[in-house]
Amino acid sequence: MSGNSSPRKVSLSFSLLTRIQDPHEVPTGPREYRIEHTDRDESRATFPWGEPEFVQAMADLEKPIPDSNVFARLGKYLQDFLHGTPWAKDEDRINQACKAGRPIHVTIRSNAPELYYLPWELLKLKPGGGPLVELPDCCIRYEWPQRPPEDELPRPVGRILVAVPATDGALPIAGHLKAIAEACRKERFEFDLDRDVLSPVTRTSLANALSDTARPVTALHLLCHGGVKPNGAYGLRLDSLKKGHPPEHLDSEELRPLFRDARSLRLVTLCACQSGDAGRPGPLVGSVAQMLNRQGVPAVIASRMPLSTEGSNLLTETLYAELLGSSKDLCKAFSIARRRLHIEQRHKDWASLQLYAREDDAAALRPFVAPPAPPPPGTRGDLVLIRHEAYAKADTAPDAPDAPELFLNRTVREVPIDHTRALEGRDWSREKLEAEVRQLVSSRGRFRRALSERGSELVYFGFPFVPLAVLAGYLAKTRPVHVFEYDRDKKRFTWEAESSAPFPPLIIEDQRHESGTAARLRLSISATVRLEDCREVLKDEEVRLDLHGRLESFGRGVIRRKSQAQAYAQQLRQMLDVQLTSNPDVRSVHIFAAVPVSIAFHLGQELNTTWMRPCYVYNFEQEKTPRYKWRLCLRAAADGQPSVDVF
Repeated sequence: MSGNSSPRKVSLSFSLLTRIQDPHEVPTGPREYRIEHTDRDESRATFPWGEPEFVQAMADLEKPIPDSNVFARLGKYLQDFLHGTPWAKDEDRINQACKAGRPIHVTIRSNAPELYYLPWELLKLKPGGGPLVELPDCCIRYEWPQRPPEDELPRPVGRILVAVPATDGALPIAGHLKAIAEACRKERFEFDLDRDVLSPVTRTSLANALSDTARPVTALHLLCHGGVKPNGAYGLRLDSLKKGHPPEHLDSEELRPLFRDARSLRLVTLCACQSGDAGRPGPLVGSVAQMLNRQGVPAVIASRMPLSTEGSNLLTETLYAELLGSSKDLCKAFSIARRRLHIEQRHKDWASLQLYAREDDAAALRPFVAPPAPPPPGTRGDLVLIRHEAYAKADTAPDAPDAPELFLNRTVREVPIDHTRALEGRDWSREKLEAEVRQLVSSRGRFRRALSERGSELVYFGFPFVPLAVLAGYLAKTRPVHVFEYDRDKKRFTWEAESSAPFPPLIIEDQRHESGTAARLRLSISATVRLEDCREVLKDEEVRLDLHGRLESFGRGVIRRKSQAQAYAQQLRQMLDVQLTSNPDVRSVHIFAAVPVSIAFHLGQELNTTWMRPCYVYNFEQEKTPRYKWRLCLRAAADGQPSVDVF
């Protein structure tokens, strides 16, 4: 025994390679995926969607007590899927960790919704081995690759709220309340049966309880009935707003608004049948558990299959005893609960439970541990300089003379994002460009990790290609970022001092056409964007709306002040708001931009809104034919989907 009690972390990150029209269409044939393994090794594998035996096995899995042969068949499908990939190295690590008595944490990530439909808990290990779920101390968790918006403030430890609908009978409320109350009493954690139990549970009462800042909720324990709706989506049954009416059956999209202001939540336990099931593979409406995790709830526990009364009682008793006492660690508590279910009951609840949580998220993994104390007044977090290079190296960086107040009394760190080795030669290929986009959007990559840091301030600068700079801003969303422009005269990344003098107005011209579904937006700020160059890759018959944003006197170095870059980007977003609202036939926005890096980045931030149509950003190359040689779809890139087209 090594004596090492730290978890052995293993991960599988999937991205779809097969080109499809709609990422939510139901797969009926084989699909190929790229897999990033624990050591960042990459491989490719094909899953046989639509194979009759697989379809039947997944249908059998929904029975109240599936046959053991169903588990074995599905485990073999998953084993065959990964055969011949570097997963074999992870199997060796898992076996070594088991022998050493170390916990095992397995994380499944995918940008393809259908892969969350697969029961990864049943993945069989090497020939002759059992499924992952049977390992003695193994926590299997699901994680969506893209992070939700980060909290500005840490989530404090508040109360446990037990929510139980009043009009839906046969719920084992007595056993759940007894288990939670006993765990709280033993650990001296406040729990009041009058104030901390919500019943009835309507849309309004649940939303109000979760947004109560005076009595914040750390853990929501929702006990209710669940199941499939007529539209094929799975959902939960809550009390109706109208007295005497039957319960409302709400799917994940209908439940989403109720959790919009639930800023204090760290854990949601859904004791409801099939609350972790999204239904058939590839649905537009995902599972309730995945919706909550993607929206920002750090940890969600749910059941893929029907959940037995006995199993829900045992889960509740074990989970809160461990979280409030003993280890206080969610992965440990989840593993122990699953182990007890496997040993002590005849139902298959042990194989049904799912955990949605982010790797290394303290708010998720230790929900009843107080967050770190805020830094003392007057202290400032690190200043992180993000150096983004693609068409050239940036040999200098912003420094104290460029922004004295920003750099004052700061620890400065640099995060390099370097695409030059692959892209500096401008030998465009779709595969090469997709690889660099994946590097930028990866949740484990340098850029996304810098964006997710709390307490630091970010600076962005460099020489990226315009589509990559727009994508960087798109990924940053609303996170404040200090962007610096390169001054060719001073040979520095800096800004002129702000003044009250007006800067040149951005002139917007528009022209509507009778046909087409695209908006073509040209931005002539650093140079003129010629319409004939755009027509080579986006024909006039495809364009319903032609937009041109230009300066009267354009040219390099025309953007001199920080406020100027921000103002132009905001003006463009406001213009698109108006134009797209008044032109509902427009289905996509195509951007041909001769702009400096600062405007490209801020434009990306402005484009990341829920109402925005898919946006394509084109890259100009004077010596190529056509001159706009490739384009990038922002939404597809951010979702980890194939996003690059080369002309």
